[in-house]
This record gives sequence, structure tokens and C-alpha cells, in this order.
Amino acid sequence: MDADSILTLFSLFFGFSYVLFMLYGRNRNPLTYRYNELLTKDKRNKHFIIALLFSVLGAFRLDSLTLETYYFSPILFILSFYFFNTIIFSLYKRPILIEVGGTSPLVNKKARFLDRFFGFLILCISLVTPLAMKYTKFDEINSHRKRIKMTATILEKQEKMRFC
Repeated sequence: MDADSILTLFSLFFGFSYVLFMLYGRNRNPLTYRYNELLTKDKRNKHFIIALLFSVLGAFRLDSLTLETYYFSPILFILSFYFFNTIIFSLYKRPILIEVGGTSPLVNKKARFLDRFFGFLILCISLVTPLAMKYTKFDEINSHRKRIKMTATILEKQEKMRFC
């Protein structure tokens, strides 16, 4: 495995892990979910600094031929959370209640359609936007992988010819 593959796997693992870690809690009560930590000042600052550091790393690797744009997932999660939380707070005078993972029946009766819809949007923005950021590079990535596979098959055929 080359360094680019390892960096890509780490980026994917980190991006998905952060988002899923923040969306799930210790039990089925949405008030214990970790995204509520973003509403306290000290935890918010820690999450924001970590997300910003990984975003800087992702910005340096933005032009690479790998999917390292998933380093942007934490900052996208935080920003979209605050955006939609502001909307919910202005409508219902309470923080957003994101229910995920097929919790049926609904755990919190105060969660409305907008909570679930905005929760889905937060998840999509966090996990799909990094992929969309590499949309212009897909052709180049595919041609690069084809060249690598073609080179590997040529080398393999040469190896076989040597032993014959």
C-alpha cells in the first residue's frame, strides 16, 4: 500500500468517524448525544480548533489525486450544525434534536420534522460535500489508477516471461 492510499483511508476513517461519533450518544436520549457538546463554550472551542487543524491539512492536500477532502468533514459538520441549530432555535426556542439510526418510535417527542430533516442535511453536508469537492479530479484519478494497473500487469507479464 502506498502513502496516498494510507492517507486516503485515514482521511475517510477520520471524516466518517467524527461525524458518526458526534451524532450518536451514550443512550437513546438525544440530550446525551455528543453534538450537544458543541453548545458549551469550552467543548465548542476544542472541537473547532481540532476541526480547523484538520481542515488546514485537507487544504494542503486538496489538489492531490486522493479523497483527502474528508479532512473537511468535521468543520462542515460544525458549521452546518450551528447554521441549522440557529434556525431551529429561532423557530422553537430550543436547540436542534437530531435523531439518527432508525430510532423508532421517536425518542424525543419535541423533535419535529424540521429537526429530522435538518439532521439529515447535516449528515449529507458533512459526508457528501468532501466527495463533491473532488468532482473535477475524478477523471484524472481514474486515468491515474488505470495507468498504475496497466503498469502492474505489464510488469507481471514480464515476470512470467522471465520464468518461462
